[in-house]
Amino acid sequence: MKKIILLAAFLTASFHINAQVGIGTNLPTTDLEVVARTGLIANEYNGLTIPKVAVLPTAAAEIAPAGTLIYLTAVSGPNPIGFYYSTGTAYV
Repeated sequence: MKKIILLAAFLTASFHINAQVGIGTNLPTTDLEVVARTGLIANEYNGLTIPKVAVLPTAAAEIAPAGTLIYLTAVSGPNPIGFYYSTGTAYV
């Protein structure tokens, strides 16, 4: 009986599940798909808001994983306002 229970537990735990997330769509075609609406009301906009920071992180522990996108809202040292992405060791 123990062997059957262990086999059932192993088979149940070994299933791999994939999911897709859709925002504004019921049938996403990629891992994350965002579909804009065409009928907007006042003070409503299409787009994606990127995380905003006032100071660009420089310490190794503060740098996000490679590919992370941020928006710098104020001049930070020699870095002007704008978009930056992480290489894993620095922001570019």
